[in-house]
Amino acid sequence: MNAAQAAQQEPGAGARSTRSGALRMGGAAAAVAAVALGGGTAGAQAPRPAVGAPRQSVTLEAARALVDAALARAQAIGVPMAVVVVDESGVLKAFARMDGNSQASVQLVQSKAFTANAFRAPTHVLAANNAADPTRVASIAAEPNMTLLAGGYPIAAGGVVVGGLGVGGGSPQQDMEVAEAALTVLQ
Repeated sequence: MNAAQAAQQEPGAGARSTRSGALRMGGAAAAVAAVALGGGTAGAQAPRPAVGAPRQSVTLEAARALVDAALARAQAIGVPMAVVVVDESGVLKAFARMDGNSQASVQLVQSKAFTANAFRAPTHVLAANNAADPTRVASIAAEPNMTLLAGGYPIAAGGVVVGGLGVGGGSPQQDMEVAEAALTVLQ
C-alpha cells in the first residue's frame, strides 16, 4: 500500500496534511506580510512608533486615604455620605457608603468622579461654566456616567490627572466641603 492509499484508509489523515499545508502557507504569507509592512530585514527601516504609553494612575493607598479622609469629615459634620475614587480610566478604585446614606448616591458619586476625571475639572465648575449653554448641559447629562452635580473632583499628581473623587449624600456645599477636605491628604 502506498502513502496515498494509506491516507485514504486512515480517517482524518488527508485533513491533517491539508491543515499542515495551510499552516505552512499561512506562515509564508505572514512572512511576506511582515516584510511588506516593514518588518523584514531588506532595505532601510524607519523606527517603529510606540504602540502604548505608560499611564499614571491613582494608587490604591491614595484612594483609600481619600475615602478615609472623606468619611472622617462627613462624620464630623454629621452627614452620612458615599465616597468613590476612580482611576485615570474612570474605573472604580475605592468606595465606601456610610450607614444612613441613600442607595441613589452609589451611582451618583461614581458619575461625579467619572465626570471630574474625564473633564479634568470639578463638576460644580463644569456646571457653572456651561450654565449659559443648555444644549451643552443636556449633552453632558445625556452621556452615561456623566453628571454636573457638585461633589466631583479630579485627582492630580505632578500636574497630571490620575483619577477622580466623587462625594455625595449632603447638600452641594456639604459634598464639596467633604471632597475638598479629603483632597488635602494628598498635599
